Amino acid sequence: MDGLGENTNSQLSQDSAKTTLIDSSPSEVLFNTPTSNPSNLAIFLSILKGPWTKRRIIITSSVIVAIALMSFFFLKTSLAITPIYTRSNQIVNKPFIIEFNETVRPVAVNEIKISPAVDGSWSFKSGNFFNHDEIIFTPKTYFRVSTTYKVTVPNAKRLLIGDASISNIAFTTEKAPSLANSGIDSVKSDSTVAADYAFTVELAAPNKQLRTLELRTNPDIPMAQTVENDTKFTWKPTKLLPQGTTVSVQVYDAKNDVVLATKTLKIAPEPEMTTPVKKDYFSNKDIATITFNQPMDPLSSKYITFSTPGQGSWQSNTVYAFTPDAVAAGQTYTYTLGAGLRSQSGGILAADQSATFSTTGPVTITDSSPHGSLLPQASEQVSFTFDQAVDHASVLSHFAISSGKVTGSSWQGNTFIATVTDLGYQQTVTATLTPGILNSGFGLPSTKSFSSSFTTEIRVVRLNIPYYNQQYAATCAAASLRMVLAYRGITTDDMAIINQMGYNPTVENKTTNPPTWDDPQQMFVGSVNGTIGAGTGAGPDAQPVAKAAIAFGRSATAVTDSNVSWIAQQLYNGNPVIFFGAYSNTSFTSWQTPSGRIERMNLTSHARVVTGFKGEPSNPIGFWVSDPIDGSSYWTAAQVTNSINLDAYDQAVVVY
Repeated sequence: MDGLGENTNSQLSQDSAKTTLIDSSPSEVLFNTPTSNPSNLAIFLSILKGPWTKRRIIITSSVIVAIALMSFFFLKTSLAITPIYTRSNQIVNKPFIIEFNETVRPVAVNEIKISPAVDGSWSFKSGNFFNHDEIIFTPKTYFRVSTTYKVTVPNAKRLLIGDASISNIAFTTEKAPSLANSGIDSVKSDSTVAADYAFTVELAAPNKQLRTLELRTNPDIPMAQTVENDTKFTWKPTKLLPQGTTVSVQVYDAKNDVVLATKTLKIAPEPEMTTPVKKDYFSNKDIATITFNQPMDPLSSKYITFSTPGQGSWQSNTVYAFTPDAVAAGQTYTYTLGAGLRSQSGGILAADQSATFSTTGPVTITDSSPHGSLLPQASEQVSFTFDQAVDHASVLSHFAISSGKVTGSSWQGNTFIATVTDLGYQQTVTATLTPGILNSGFGLPSTKSFSSSFTTEIRVVRLNIPYYNQQYAATCAAASLRMVLAYRGITTDDMAIINQMGYNPTVENKTTNPPTWDDPQQMFVGSVNGTIGAGTGAGPDAQPVAKAAIAFGRSATAVTDSNVSWIAQQLYNGNPVIFFGAYSNTSFTSWQTPSGRIERMNLTSHARVVTGFKGEPSNPIGFWVSDPIDGSSYWTAAQVTNSINLDAYDQAVVVY
């Protein structure tokens, strides 16, 4: 009975517990945890062993879910925080995201540090039971490629209680594609490139906006950029590169502030024409050749054009030859070197260059002689040089000269030489070629006259007359005759000559009106040491001088109204002349001679010898004069005339 009773009671207790658990809500079962009430665990376990009713299943599932949620919450709020992020190949233009494995309160994003510094903003994004909390950095532009960044995050506050430290974070951005060994990257520095060279670089992989490539040049050169397949970058100059200069080039990545390539390049020099087509006297047998300063691209011949039909080809890599089909005499033709003409090194003619050449035209002269003045009159060689070969007979028939006699002609190349004699003194001689001179080949006859002028020498006549000073104050006329007689081989002195004139010294009688005195046309008046102004010595007029010359055995003629032409003619005939004038420009005095004639005489009356002249006798230019007081000197014809006019009678004596 007792054992039965115990079993019965035990069974009743278990059933009662099951009933209690079954009747309890899941929360009651859950929060009456086994640790606080061991009997609940026993009851829970006994339920699990019992039959599975629908109610039993619901309660069991609820308990399991509640336990799982509590465990998950515990794990999300109490474990150590481990940041989750992209450690390598972070995309440079995408935000950087840090996930936390634990739920925390919002982080003080203004205290987050990133190095190296990047412009951008931090934000905190709270998660939920299914998503992690996140710290997000959004760059203002982009990260640098191939760069390691370090991020320091302040301690985070846990959701329930306490702080959690967050370990330092480091991440590396993705690598930008490198340059492939092509284009400018493969060109050696100091290489020569063409004036229209296009600068290219090629990336080893698509760029995907990882680089912003620029071409920097010094000097600055405007460029137009194109991109192919996101790998090939090309910069074409908008005009020709500066030819014949050196250019520094950099391939620069502006996005990452890095220089990828640096080169120094030489730009090919612009081609130049060093020898143009023969400019003049192009004949119908000539070939038009152009020489350049550097080897040329043979395909550039299309840029060389002529205004007349013909055929052109390269004689060498620097010489282009053009053979016209036909040319006409006296015509001008044009040829053009077109922009784009190219050298082998890549130099390019920047602009059209045009020039002309002319075929042989009408005959003309390039030089003539002689020129100038005072050329010998006895014989001269007059020459004309022609611009082309001419017919010799044609030249001779068209030649004329204004003075002299043509005594012969000759040729030296294209130069005609005529020998002309007896041109005459003081002549302006003009040699002339009239139109119509024929050339001897391709060309045209002369169409205009050509002339050349020169003047011949001035005639100079000088007699070798010795010079003497006068021996007395008033013996100028005697001293002059003494010089002339010496020229004729007669030696004497002043006093001997005066005695032949007639000499009986008296003084002027000034008590009469008019004053009276001896006649100078008959004798030497007064004393050899007297003066006219004092009335003590007047000397002779021309007649006593001629009388004395005759007395010494020479013929002589005294004249009045003499002039420079008469004097020059006497000298030209070889006869010396004594002319009367005055020593200075003074006034006249007068007296009555014994015959009753009134004599007029300059107060400084003076005689001189003319020893030579320059010019023609009919038109002398000047004279050589021997003054017995002042010596010998050259006088112009005007000076001699002025002195003669100071004599009352324009007197002179010629001694033969």
